[in-house]
Amino acid sequence: MIEKLLTKMAFGTNDKLMHAVYGAVIYLIVLATAGSTLVALAVVTTVGIGKEIYDSKHPNHTADVLDAIATITIPAIVTGMLMLMKGIY
Repeated sequence: MIEKLLTKMAFGTNDKLMHAVYGAVIYLIVLATAGSTLVALAVVTTVGIGKEIYDSKHPNHTADVLDAIATITIPAIVTGMLMLMKGIY
């Protein structure tokens, strides 16, 4: 069971990979327009969680907390790296 969960979290399905890609694209668009890594991360987090809430309310959609995590993962890593780099310089 743990192996299955880790595989899913490691973008083991195309669905999770697409969530990660969309999260990264949204992050880059918001970062380019707002100029703030934290604002961009907040927007991606809101979109990721909001999409899963939407899915849970509609019978033809499947809500999955791992989808939200996949959406947020890349932007969170990039934000952390950028914050570390700012601290170093």
